[in-house]
Amino acid sequence: MLTVCKDCHGKNLSGQEMLNAPAIAGQSLLYLTRQIAKFRNGSRGKHKDDSTGQQMASIAITLNDPESLLEVNQYISRLTFIEEVTNLNTTKATASISQLRLGSNYYQAKCGACHGGNAQGNDKMLAPRLNHLSPTYLLKQMANFSNATRGGGSDDKYGRQMAMMAKISAGQELDNIIMFINSLTNKIIVSDDNE
Repeated sequence: MLTVCKDCHGKNLSGQEMLNAPAIAGQSLLYLTRQIAKFRNGSRGKHKDDSTGQQMASIAITLNDPESLLEVNQYISRLTFIEEVTNLNTTKATASISQLRLGSNYYQAKCGACHGGNAQGNDKMLAPRLNHLSPTYLLKQMANFSNATRGGGSDDKYGRQMAMMAKISAGQELDNIIMFINSLTNKIIVSDDNE
């Protein structure tokens, strides 16, 4: 079963941007279990415009052994996130100190209460870890939440909550939030505001 995960999410389960597969290493057991259940029951990955979600849903349906699935999710949740070499861009994004300060302020005001002050996730709020997800994946998911490709189902309470938050974060504000999240794991270069 783990081999199937690695085919898309990478050998370290740290995501593969070319396949639109997010990092899952170190994601919480609760979140991993809940997302697989959503893919299996059709509350995630059924929208006609969500091709990667549809692909994951078709894989999730084949995961029929609950004990093995639990063991794999436990294993994944205990992994340390290690950036895949194939994911590293030759040039990192650059953010100014003021952009990161704004991003931090926006993040803390809109995201931090659920996802944690350092985007580390929060099982009590059923909010996933964000600080190891790529900017591309984060932007795509925010767009998916905004246009109801994700989180639009009546049976997806937390998805609907996230969709509401996605609609009030856009443009430069969202870019600054994502820069801040990625600064937490050194995925960007910080420049002086005067440069």
